[in-house]
Amino acid sequence: MLTNYNRSIKYLIIFLTAIPISILLLRPLVASSDKYIFLSIILTLSLLFLWKPKKLFLLSIGGAILFYHPFLLEVLFQVGNAKVYTQDLLFAAMTIYLVVQLVCKNRSQIFKLKSTKFFVLFFLWGLLSIIRGYPSYGFSAIGESRWYVLIIIYYFFILFSSQNKKDVPWFLKCMAFFIPIMIIEHFVLFFFFSDNVGIIGRSAFRFINATEGLLVAFLLIFLFLIYLNRRIRISKLLFNSMFFVLLSIIIVIQHRSVWLATAGGLFAVYIFIKEKLVRGLVSIGLAIFLLFSIISFIDQLVGADISATLKKSAIFLQSPEDDATASWRLNAWQQEVQKTERNPIIGGGLGGYSEWFDGQNWSRVMVHNGYIMAFSKFGIVGLFLLFAGLFFWYKEMNLYVNNEKEPYYKLAGMALQIAVFMHLIYTIFYDFTMFFWILLGLGSIMIMSPKKAIYGK
Repeated sequence: MLTNYNRSIKYLIIFLTAIPISILLLRPLVASSDKYIFLSIILTLSLLFLWKPKKLFLLSIGGAILFYHPFLLEVLFQVGNAKVYTQDLLFAAMTIYLVVQLVCKNRSQIFKLKSTKFFVLFFLWGLLSIIRGYPSYGFSAIGESRWYVLIIIYYFFILFSSQNKKDVPWFLKCMAFFIPIMIIEHFVLFFFFSDNVGIIGRSAFRFINATEGLLVAFLLIFLFLIYLNRRIRISKLLFNSMFFVLLSIIIVIQHRSVWLATAGGLFAVYIFIKEKLVRGLVSIGLAIFLLFSIISFIDQLVGADISATLKKSAIFLQSPEDDATASWRLNAWQQEVQKTERNPIIGGGLGGYSEWFDGQNWSRVMVHNGYIMAFSKFGIVGLFLLFAGLFFWYKEMNLYVNNEKEPYYKLAGMALQIAVFMHLIYTIFYDFTMFFWILLGLGSIMIMSPKKAIYGK
């Protein structure tokens, strides 16, 4: 009888043998070298995913957290006229894994949740939107689907690779490990290894982008929930130190979308844990007081006036029309909504991307509002399927949290609900990211987990 260690060694030998042989057999079937490289990488990743799906997925998401911009936007190579990004390799490997799971195993229980049924319908509607756009736009229809359709594969992968709620706290703990490393990495690279001379205004402080700032906000809210939960103990000094650092980063980087998402998250924490309001407000007030006490030191360190930039950033909250970045967003949103009048029911389909006029030039970029873009591409039908899925997801999660007895899972369920709510606020100013679908997937795993899992501290 094989032990777990011997079984792992056996599978490792099989995979190390199968991968090079498969790659060699693939070469005579592919004419061009770029396609051969692409297919070889996909084959290798697919075999690795079939071997260790959860661990490899975790490493992939951890890499995306640490190198978010290269992961999404830097071209690795081209296959014909098509650009291949790092995320494309992950999409392809995960898709192969999902197909194998559907063919070889009975996973009907996954589709019993009402929320999952609507997310499946939304995904299929997105695939139909690719087909609708392909005759007019060609491969661009597939390229644009990265942001709206293929990204949902993260949700399905979590459902198919995990069957027990004990995976959720484990995954969240690992994410909480990668986020501080991302903060340190970006801080060091931005302030010590990049040329910041001449950078003025908010840009002098933005060592992380908006999505990375949202991840910091997630970590802040998770930490806040742990601190306020009476069943889980945490050192007060440790909490206040970490809370101060994270809240200071969120304020200083001045992504207003993250400000609002954080405020929404803190309000949601109050809804869940009302009796600890005073304790929470004291921690928030203390962190803000300490931050403004050392502002002069930050000014000298960075070489910019943070107080002036904070006042300028706050104009957005009072009068969006007077803020430069908010005003162009309002203009772009209006133009994109006007386009939806052509196909309000089914949407315009994928492939056309988004193009709007700023008064002087045409900009071919998404209008920084996930809801408007979903309406533009998928119409009222697509929005209905998406929001119906979210409605049932929250309904199922509320039922789960109310009935869960184990404090760690109850806390994880609350944290996921709040994080999704924060992302819904963030999406008003940007888009639905991969982390949105990952959070939904983790919540669905908790809802449908059939067994009692034991998870220690």
